[in-house]
Amino acid sequence: MTILTTCLWIALGSGLGGVCRHLLNLAVTSKAGNTFPWGTLIANASGSLLIGVLAALSLSSERLTVGQGAHAFAVIGFCGGYTTFSSFSLQSLQLLKTGQYTAALGNVIGSVAISIAFTAFGFLLGKSLT
Repeated sequence: MTILTTCLWIALGSGLGGVCRHLLNLAVTSKAGNTFPWGTLIANASGSLLIGVLAALSLSSERLTVGQGAHAFAVIGFCGGYTTFSSFSLQSLQLLKTGQYTAALGNVIGSVAISIAFTAFGFLLGKSLT
């Protein structure tokens, strides 16, 4: 596969992931409000779960072989576009700037811990499917 083809798969996945993240954020904000970045937290947690599953499935040579295009689209593109470290960072900074120190600390610690835990759980879930 050429680098151009790989980049096209990544671009398609990134676009779809970004749109899904935006729609999720709109849905969560309409229900929970915007005093805490729940949408970003949920996107990062669910994206971490998904990337854990995909990593486990793609590492298994027994049942699933993931091609370069599928990996570029799903892991690099979709998961990369769906999850967001930059929004998480900006939202944490905004919480700090408005004096919401506990919420900022909760967002930072919670987001990192939840994302790692969900990636590990997703990996275990993916391994159980192989």
